[in-house]
Amino acid sequence: MYGTAFLIGTLIGLALCAGLAFIPANLARNKGYSYGLWWLFGFLLFLVALIVILVLPDKNEQNSAAAAAPREGAEQLKIYKDLLDQGVLNQQEFNRKKDEILSGSSEDNALPPNFWRCPSCGRINAGYVGTCGCGQQKTK
Repeated sequence: MYGTAFLIGTLIGLALCAGLAFIPANLARNKGYSYGLWWLFGFLLFLVALIVILVLPDKNEQNSAAAAAPREGAEQLKIYKDLLDQGVLNQQEFNRKKDEILSGSSEDNALPPNFWRCPSCGRINAGYVGTCGCGQQKTK
């Protein structure tokens, strides 16, 4: 008799843990983290997983900001190329604007907050990255 009640109680408890684990898993997926790993973490330690995922930064915002900067520069360059083709700009003005956009010295092409440009290769890196892909260390 007690064995059956214990078994039913255990199954209900496991089902409850499995259901609650979907909360941190969904939050993690929305922030760009692994759904399955966070479901497992939430199943084993629900409250800890919930607190940790609420504190972690959103990876999607960081990735979209990093991708937006080069795309904006390419869009600006295309606009100036169209103006050159239409005869509004001469070749010298186009080259000056192109150099501004590519070097990042233009105020219109400023880096998003918490990003840095590698002095060696010019790659844009997120603020939490300490070393660029080319091997150059982040300067303070």
